[in-house]
Amino acid sequence: MDIDDLNNDNALENLKEFLDSSMSEHLHILEDEIDLSVQMEYFDISKNVKEDLQSASIIEQKENLFDAAISLEDKKILLSRLASVNSVDALRTIEKYAANPDKKLKDWSKLAYHESRMLIESKLLDENQIFISTGLGGKNNKLRYFFVMLPNKNIFTGLQKDIIAKEFNYIFEKNQSVIEELTYYENYITLMTLIPIEASIKDIFLSAVQECNQFGDFINERFIVTNVKRLKEKEIMEIVSKKEDQ
Repeated sequence: MDIDDLNNDNALENLKEFLDSSMSEHLHILEDEIDLSVQMEYFDISKNVKEDLQSASIIEQKENLFDAAISLEDKKILLSRLASVNSVDALRTIEKYAANPDKKLKDWSKLAYHESRMLIESKLLDENQIFISTGLGGKNNKLRYFFVMLPNKNIFTGLQKDIIAKEFNYIFEKNQSVIEELTYYENYITLMTLIPIEASIKDIFLSAVQECNQFGDFINERFIVTNVKRLKEKEIMEIVSKKEDQ
């Protein structure tokens, strides 16, 4: 999506209004980059397995996770069931499995671990915990965003790239944000960033663009940003092409 699409989506603003500083200690952000289709499948199955949950019976089956003869589909369901049981034994079992999971269940086991840990914390503290997950994840009350920066002309020069690195790092640090990756291509630049939930994504990015453009107005103020996934070159070019046709 581009920044205009993001601003038309009220979900992030609603989240900011819902969360206040007093709730920050109850906030859990999924740190890992996990495909949204996997997350949706996990949450659907997790919702279904909570019906008629037999905790003792599920704990008795825990060793099936480490049995190569058990199918991956059965392990998916078992992980979701274990994550739904308020038991330290269940949490430790999931943690042990997640350390060396079946390759195709690596992300599934991470989701199960997060759900199990949050359930136990909620019961121990007698307070609801808030879980936020996106395709790109996040860290320390910050969400991860993937940006694509475009030039006003056909390419970015070497000097312009140096200016971008310096000014963007300065502005992001000033706003308690982090640039994890800054990757240069001939006709665009990508950034992987961490930005506080309560911060204005548009304001931070455009502030950095304006700082750079004092040195020659070489960055286009329209940019691409998403927290769903890392965009591939083909996807980036398709988005750029559509915007040019509008």
